[in-house]
Amino acid sequence: MKQKFNFSFVMRSIVLLVIFAVGFSVLNLQANIVRATGTVRYVSALGVDNGDCSDSASPCATIQEAVTVSEDDDEIRVEGGTYNESIEIGKSITIRGGYAFSDWNTPDFELNETIIHATGGHAVDIFSGNSVTIEGFTIQGGGGANEGGGIFNQGSAIIRYNVIRNNAVNDYGGGIQLKASGGPSTIAYNEIYGNGAIVGGGICINDNHNVIIQGNTIYENDAQTAGGGIAVYGLAEVIIDSNLIYANYSSDGTSMGGGIAMAIDTQAEIWNNTIVNHTVSIDNGGGIMLTNGSSASLVNNIIANNSVSTDGGGIYVNSDEGATISIQKNNNFFGNIAPSNPDSNQPLDATDTTNDPDFVDASSNDYRLNETSPNIDAGEDNPFLFDPVKDEFPPLSDIAGEVRPFNNGIDIGADEFYGPGPCYIHDGTKITDNNLQSVVDAATNEALIKVGGHCTSDGQDQVLRLNKPITVQGGYTTTNWTTQGINITYLDGENSARGVLIDGGRPILDSFHIVNGLASNANGGGVLINVSGIAIVQNNVIYNNSATGSGSAGNGAGIANINGDSIIRYNTIISNTTSNNGGGIFNDSANDPNIVNNLIIGNTGSGIFFNQTDVANPRINHNNFFDNSPQATEDPTGNELITIGLLGNFAAEPDFVDSANGDFHIKLSSPAIDKGTSDTSSFEGIAEPLSDFEGDGNSETDSRVLGDGADIGADESAFFIGIAFEDQLLEAAESNNVSRIHQNTIINTGNVPETFDISHTSSNDWTIDISPASIALAGGSSSIIEVSVAVPSQSSASVGDINLTVITATSQFNPSVTAVVTNSTRVRMQPSGNLQLLDPAPYPPEGVVVDAGEQTVTTFRLRNEGNYTDTYIVTVENLSNPEYEYESSIELVEAYTITLGEFKSVDFTVEITAAQFAAAGLPGLFRIKAQSQEDMGSVEDPMPNCSNLIPELTDIWRCVGYFQVDAIAGAISGDRYVAPESVVEVNDNINNCSEPTLPCGGIGHALENATIGSTVYVAKHWTYLVDY
Repeated sequence: MKQKFNFSFVMRSIVLLVIFAVGFSVLNLQANIVRATGTVRYVSALGVDNGDCSDSASPCATIQEAVTVSEDDDEIRVEGGTYNESIEIGKSITIRGGYAFSDWNTPDFELNETIIHATGGHAVDIFSGNSVTIEGFTIQGGGGANEGGGIFNQGSAIIRYNVIRNNAVNDYGGGIQLKASGGPSTIAYNEIYGNGAIVGGGICINDNHNVIIQGNTIYENDAQTAGGGIAVYGLAEVIIDSNLIYANYSSDGTSMGGGIAMAIDTQAEIWNNTIVNHTVSIDNGGGIMLTNGSSASLVNNIIANNSVSTDGGGIYVNSDEGATISIQKNNNFFGNIAPSNPDSNQPLDATDTTNDPDFVDASSNDYRLNETSPNIDAGEDNPFLFDPVKDEFPPLSDIAGEVRPFNNGIDIGADEFYGPGPCYIHDGTKITDNNLQSVVDAATNEALIKVGGHCTSDGQDQVLRLNKPITVQGGYTTTNWTTQGINITYLDGENSARGVLIDGGRPILDSFHIVNGLASNANGGGVLINVSGIAIVQNNVIYNNSATGSGSAGNGAGIANINGDSIIRYNTIISNTTSNNGGGIFNDSANDPNIVNNLIIGNTGSGIFFNQTDVANPRINHNNFFDNSPQATEDPTGNELITIGLLGNFAAEPDFVDSANGDFHIKLSSPAIDKGTSDTSSFEGIAEPLSDFEGDGNSETDSRVLGDGADIGADESAFFIGIAFEDQLLEAAESNNVSRIHQNTIINTGNVPETFDISHTSSNDWTIDISPASIALAGGSSSIIEVSVAVPSQSSASVGDINLTVITATSQFNPSVTAVVTNSTRVRMQPSGNLQLLDPAPYPPEGVVVDAGEQTVTTFRLRNEGNYTDTYIVTVENLSNPEYEYESSIELVEAYTITLGEFKSVDFTVEITAAQFAAAGLPGLFRIKAQSQEDMGSVEDPMPNCSNLIPELTDIWRCVGYFQVDAIAGAISGDRYVAPESVVEVNDNINNCSEPTLPCGGIGHALENATIGSTVYVAKHWTYLVDY
C-alpha cells in the first residue's frame, strides 16, 4: 500500500531558477479592473511619507504608509518603480501598480513595472477578515517565513495581473499561500515562476474554500515534496481553470504531482488546463497527483509530456487512500512516460484522446494550438465557473483572456484557438470570424450583433448591408465581448466598396470606424440611408470616404440620407470628399432628420447639404462645423439652413488627439466637451445611447454623459475637467470696520488634476481680498476659497447696505470650463459694548476687602460700541455660599435697564456688604453682567450669549461684557470670646468671635480672627482640644 501523503518534512535547500518563459503573456489583461469606492491614495518612489497620501501631486513614498493611513474600501495607486518593503494589510482595500506620475488614471502594468521587493518575511501579508485586491505588481524576494513567500493570505483576496517570482519559504506556498479561515479568493492571470517551497512551489491552498485559480502561467517552480505548480490540501474546494502549468520540478527529485498535487479531502474542478513537461524522479503523478480522500473532476485538459519513475506519468490517483476522479471527460493525454500507466493509473474515458496536441512551438514553451490541432472545438462545454466574489458566472476565457468558445465549441487545453479573422463577430450564441454580412443576414429581428477587428466587403458592393431592425455594434475584442473597449472596429471599404448600405427595417449602426468607402457614380461613400422609416447612425467615426459622379450621383461622401427620417447623432464625420454636394452629410427629398451632437470637420463639398429649399424642420443642433469647404450647411440656392451660434451649433477647432494618424479622441482642451445635448431624438421610443464608440458612459445614470454635459462627436472623453462651487450664493452680515470672511467650497467635478484661476467682480468699492488666486485640485477633490470683504466705516456704509462679490473659477487648461459663486455681505446691526471696571483700579489680585458688617463699593462704566442705539440690562449675581450671608446691590444713574446711543456710556456702582460678624478671610464671589436686549434671531452671526461664556447660565441675551469680583472679609480689632461648641449658636465661618453673646466654638478659630492687642476670653470649667 502506498504510504499516506504527509506534508511534515524537514526543510531542504531550495535552488531557484530564474527563467522567463516564452509563451503566453497575461500582463496586458486589464479589461476587468474595478475601481474601489473609497478614497484614492497615491504612492511614488520619489514621494514623501507625510500626510494621508490622497494628493496625487504629493504621493507617499511607501506602500505600507499608504496602507496605514487607508480605510476600508480605499484604493492605493502605485507609480512604477521598485519598492523595497514588506507589506502588511489589515484593511479591505485595493492596491494596484502600473501607474505613471503623469497619468494616475490608467495603469500600464508592462510599461510601468511596479516591483515589491520584500525586505523580510512575506512580501505581502493579508490579515484574516479583510478583502484585498492586489493587481499589477512584480512581487519578489519574499522568504524566511514558513508560508507564503510572495503573498500570504488569510483573508479574502483577488490576486491578478501580477508577476510573482523568486520567493522561497520553508514549508508551504513559495509564490502564494492561501491559509485556513480565509474567504472566497481568486488567483487570475498571474505569471508565477521561480518560487520554492516544500509543498506548493507556485501556489498552496490550505483549508481555503471557494478559490478560483484561472488563466495563470505557472512554471519552473520548485516543490521538494508535492505540487511543484499547485498544491491543494485540507478540505479546500478549488476551481483550476485555463492555466498553463509546465516544467515545475523538485530540486531534490522527491516531489509528487509535478503540476498539481491534492490531498486530505480536497475537492477540485480541473478544467481547460495545459499541464506539460513535469518530471517526478521518485514518486507518482507527473502531471497530477490525488491522494488522502481528495476528489477532482478532469475535463478538457491537455496532459502531455510528463514523466515519473513509478506510476501515472500524466495522472496518479491513490485510490487506496480514498482519492477519486468524479468526472473525467475530453482530456488529451500525449507523450507521458511511466513504467506503469504512462497516462493515468485510472481508465481513460471514451471521450479522452491520445493525439498529439499540435502546439505552435513546444520547444520554445509556446503551447498555443495550431490551426490543425485536434483539440480545436473538441472540448466539453463548461458553464460552471461560479465566481463567489462577484456572485455570478463570469464569461469563460482562456489563458490569453480570449472568450470561450470560439466558433463551434470549447477547445481542449488552456488556449482557445481563434481564427485568423481579422473580422470577429458575436451573434449572441457564438463567436466566429465568418463573413460579417452572412451573420447579419442570419440574425433575427431585435438581435444585437457585436463586432470586433477589421471588416471588409469580401467582394460585395458594401462592407455591410442593413435591412432589418437589429443593432450592429463595434468596439469589442476577442478578450471582451461583454463591454466595448478602446480597440477600434473598422468597416473598411478599401476604396473599392461603400461602407454601409441601410435600405430597410429600423436598424442601429453603432460604434464603428467607417473608412475608405467609395460610392462610384453613386451616393453615400461612408453610409447610404434609403429607408421608408427611421435609421439610427450613432457613435461612428466616418472618415476618408468619397462619392463620385454628377447630377443625382456623387453626393454625401460621409452620409447620404436619400430617404428616411434618420437620427444621425454623436458621429465624427471628417475628411470625406465628394465631387458634388454634401461632403459631410447630404439630405435629399423631404426628409426630416435629427442631426445632433456631430463633429463635422474638414469635409469637401460642404458640411451639410439639403437638396431642397422647403425642409419642414431640419433638426440640426449642437453640432461643431469646422474647416469644411464650403463651411456652412446649404440648400441648392446657397441659403444657410442654420446659424452658427444658435441651437448649440458652433464653429471651432475640435482639438483631436492626433487626427493626422487617425486618433479622433478629443483632448481635455476640446470645445466639444460638455457642449452637446442629452436629448438627441424627436421621435417617440428612441432611447439615448448609453455609451460612446468605445464603451465610455455613466452606468449610474444609464447615460453616455460623463461630465457636466454630453460631448459632441463619437468620443465621450473618459477624462474631463469640471468645476463647481458647493453653493451658488453665500450670504452674511458684518458690522462696520470689520472684514467678513466667506469660505467658498470649490470642487473639481472632473476626474483629472487641474489648476483653476480665481477672479472676481464687486458691486461697489469695498476692499476685497481673495485667497488663493489660483488653486490646484485633484479630480473629485475640494478646497476652500476665502473671500475677505472689508465693511467700511459708518460714514461710508450704513446698516443694510449690501456688497455683491462674484467669484469665477476658470480652468487653466480649458478656459471654457468655469464656475461662479456670489458672496453677499450686508452691513448689519451690531450689538456691541464694553464693560469696564473704574474703581478699584487696578483691581487687587486677592479681591476687594469688606469688613464685617460693612460695605465696599466698586464702580463700572458701560459703553455702547455698536452701530445703532441699543438697550442693555445690567445685573449683579451673588455667587457666594449662601451660608456666608454676603449681600450685594447695584446703583445705576438710571434703572437697571438702560438705553444708550452710539458710543454713549453710563457709570454705575455695585455695593457688597459682608455679614455683621463675618470671619476674617471669608470669601465672596459676585458677577456683574451687561447684555444687549437685541433679539438673538434678528441679527446674523450674533455675539456670544452669556451662557456660552458662563456655562451655568441659560439666558440667550447677547453678552456685552461681564466682570467677576472676588470679596474677602477683613479682620476687625477687639477682643475675642470662646465657649464650648455645645453652647455656640453661630457657625464659626460667619463668626469673628468679637461678640461676647455669640462666642466662637474653638480657640484656634478665635486666634485666627484676633488682631494685635486682642484678648481671647475662654469660658471656664470646659476642656478644649487646641489645634492652633
